[in-house]
Amino acid sequence: MFKLQDKKLFIFDWDGTLSTSTLIVAGSRIFRKSYNIKNIEKNFKYYEGIGKRTMSLELKEDTNKAFARIYDVYAKFHMPKAKKGSEELLKLLNKTSKKVTLFSDSRSYRLMSEIRHLNMVKYFDFILSATSIGAYKPDPTGILFIIDKYKIRKDDVVYIGDTVSDIMAAKFAGVSSCIVGDGLEPYERVKDAKPTFLFRSTEEMYEKLLPKSN
Repeated sequence: MFKLQDKKLFIFDWDGTLSTSTLIVAGSRIFRKSYNIKNIEKNFKYYEGIGKRTMSLELKEDTNKAFARIYDVYAKFHMPKAKKGSEELLKLLNKTSKKVTLFSDSRSYRLMSEIRHLNMVKYFDFILSATSIGAYKPDPTGILFIIDKYKIRKDDVVYIGDTVSDIMAAKFAGVSSCIVGDGLEPYERVKDAKPTFLFRSTEEMYEKLLPKSN
């Protein structure tokens, strides 16, 4: 098995992985059926089949102005923070010449607002929102789109998240999954889903990836 350090393309989730979660994120998960384990199992063959279909997508712009106005007001009081170790982790990957990208179910307006606010845009080679392609995890389309963009072998790709749906999205895309256990779902729950790599926190992942001094 390849070590995490050997991967060439790192695709990150945002909420709960690199940033702290907010009420708006936690609330949205309650109503999204795709996050439900039973729903994933019911549609297993569909999600698995996406990896065999040709990728031919055009990115769509998020034009929901009502959402943007509501979020701007909300963000004045509840803007998330970068999780401990997340910025250091991204800096380390940039320093070691890894390709660093992001795929999130967040609406593109909110996603870019938060990344800009935390001054973290500079760490990513590419940022993709599920609203831009109309496909939400565990649908692997976003991950496959990024892989196709950079023409990197799947053995060299890892998707980093914090939920079972992140693990399944990686599985359906045919890439390794890396999970941090201090995000939106409890450590024991994501552990039971058997990700390829598992860490207690984003900070622990950063510490494990630090080059060992002689």
